[in-house]
Amino acid sequence: MSIFFEPMESKKLAGFYEKMGVLLSPSYFETYGNVAQESIASGTPALISDNMGVAETYKKIGLDNFIVDFKSCANVYKKIEEVSGQEIPQKCRKDLKQIVSGNAISSEMIKVFKRI
Repeated sequence: MSIFFEPMESKKLAGFYEKMGVLLSPSYFETYGNVAQESIASGTPALISDNMGVAETYKKIGLDNFIVDFKSCANVYKKIEEVSGQEIPQKCRKDLKQIVSGNAISSEMIKVFKRI
């Protein structure tokens, strides 16, 4: 059974993600993947496809096992059962926060601009 939720205010998102067992983001094209990232930051597993931009961040913070191939429903279901309700390790959440902090992003952008 699928449940769809209406858009909600930012201040309610953390509570929403904390109530979920696992979030699925099966996109074959997603420029980044903020929803998956927000879920991880809230401590809730989010399964993503390898072609999402956030996959690079997952690899950096040690969540490679949350990157799945959505072509096989059986394998995805198995992975959902495996990770549903798991708490994301604090180290991963801390590393994510450092990678996506305003200072880190600004620093990376400045490096890019200097190369242009």
